[in-house]
Amino acid sequence: MGTLPDMNEDVIAAIAVPNYGCDEDVKKYALALITYEIYQVTVERTTPVGANPVKGVRAFYRPYASTGLIGCTLRGSPDEMDGLLHLAVESLPINVSEADVNLGRTRTIASFKRPHLETMGDYCDFIGTSYFDQKGLIEEIGKVIVADLEVTLNATASVAPAVYVIGLTFTFPKLRSLKMVKQSDYYNFIGRFGE
Repeated sequence: MGTLPDMNEDVIAAIAVPNYGCDEDVKKYALALITYEIYQVTVERTTPVGANPVKGVRAFYRPYASTGLIGCTLRGSPDEMDGLLHLAVESLPINVSEADVNLGRTRTIASFKRPHLETMGDYCDFIGTSYFDQKGLIEEIGKVIVADLEVTLNATASVAPAVYVIGLTFTFPKLRSLKMVKQSDYYNFIGRFGE
């Protein structure tokens, strides 16, 4: 049995793994922000221009104090889930190049400045809730190199993902069945989790 959000036969899923939080180490926080941006860029590259902004695949990073969650959300009809899951898997950054890191740094700085520093209220919220200053974070973002990011990606891939699904949930593969389909390139990244 499944729930029906908005009375549509949609499936909404989130797949996430733990990553670095935002309070303990500014360098790790910078790495998590860049990892998210690289994931989102890859998703955007494979999403058709003009696609429905509510449906499809979106990357997310939700930082907490000592840990964060990084992953993707998927929303679509039951028939679309297979393709959306394939897109999410294909978009997961595994190997990154210097160009990817440069793009990730640039997008991270822009994405950080807009919601945290654009207005006086945003800045006051940031300094009231952050253990480090914005200059220090931007400097750390600028220092990230490919080797740092690969360590982060390997650490992320070594942890079993959490899956949350609502809607017609019986159409979404169970995590256990995703792990069993290791031969398929399609689900190959799932097989890396929880070995």
